[in-house]
Amino acid sequence: MTGDKIDPRGPVFVSHRHLDGAKTAAGMAWLLRAAGVPVWHDQGDLPPGDTNERLAEALASGLSGGVLLVTPDLARSNVVRTVEAPKLLELEKDPAFVLAVGNTVRLPNGDLDYNAPDDLLGMPRGTLGRLKQHGADTPDGLVKIAREIVLHRVARLASLAGSAGEGVLQVSVQTRAVRTRTTATPQTSASGTVLRPPGGSPRATASRTSGRPCRCCQKPSRCGRRRPSG
Repeated sequence: MTGDKIDPRGPVFVSHRHLDGAKTAAGMAWLLRAAGVPVWHDQGDLPPGDTNERLAEALASGLSGGVLLVTPDLARSNVVRTVEAPKLLELEKDPAFVLAVGNTVRLPNGDLDYNAPDDLLGMPRGTLGRLKQHGADTPDGLVKIAREIVLHRVARLASLAGSAGEGVLQVSVQTRAVRTRTTATPQTSASGTVLRPPGGSPRATASRTSGRPCRCCQKPSRCGRRRPSG
């Protein structure tokens, strides 16, 4: 193992089966990017050329970590079985590299099938089963994976910054704009921040303004309560 294959500032490689794992992988990649972690995600991030060769080059180009997403159809992915998983396991031997397993395969009782990663990829049990696994079929599970990756990354970069005498850790964050359909006017705080309800869309005020006294306080102003029409 050569140290130049691992870059603490490098991207995290998200390995998955496209047929039944593309949506989960997209959610995983979005969470990591929103936390400031660059991502190698799917073949769209690879340059033109032979897929297996380009994947091997990407995996050896200086990654900081990897996420293996385990879905029921993973056994049919020759690329994951012969290229991605073996390389990620090789890199994982170095403590500087973090490898997380997101599992969507569950037993009849609803518990995660911790043997599924090894069984689906034809590996001896315990090869991947020894690694910590989170349920990647729930938003909470994906957040836990992202948190694990981020904490490892921050600790590693902080250690390097300290040894180099640097006192500043820079984080770049990528987010996506979300469009909402509404005719309401968003409320803003004193600092100019748009206030939104948990659902994410702007919330309009419910008060009415008229010259008639309000039924709750008998004042002709705007106490904020909705009064029945008529």
